[in-house]
Amino acid sequence: MKHRIFKELCQEMGSEFEVLLYHSNVRWLSRGKVLNRVFAMRVELALFLREHQHCHADCFEDSEFILILAYMADIFDALNHLNRQMQGGGVNIIEAEENLNAFKKKLPLWKQRTENDNFANVPLLDDCVSKIEDVSGIGDISVPEELKQAIAMHLDVLAKSLNG
Repeated sequence: MKHRIFKELCQEMGSEFEVLLYHSNVRWLSRGKVLNRVFAMRVELALFLREHQHCHADCFEDSEFILILAYMADIFDALNHLNRQMQGGGVNIIEAEENLNAFKKKLPLWKQRTENDNFANVPLLDDCVSKIEDVSGIGDISVPEELKQAIAMHLDVLAKSLNG
């Protein structure tokens, strides 16, 4: 029943999507798609959760939560892109290694840019920072220092995990 109500709400709001992805057989790729879909539908989700007095409704009105969601959607999208590059038809071990090495070299650059308030490599987060008004109407959103540090630390951990 809630699925139908959510779909109707999205149709009334003229949303690009009307449903959330819950499950896919390709689990790694589906996580990124789910995060992107949740981010794209954050306004509709906030309204739906608020109307149903769900305990997580406040999350979608919290600018820091929106920023974290945007970063997670971006980083999973980047990892999914790398995954697709490495598994494409006709990809040999040399090309796969080159793609992986190129991605690993990007991570320190992304970290440095993040520390300098440059979020160009994470477009959803960059969009939030530059112009998106969240559900609570805050307007332009800046990234708290603690969040920048958490992103930088995450990029370090990701780089270390990719280096074996």
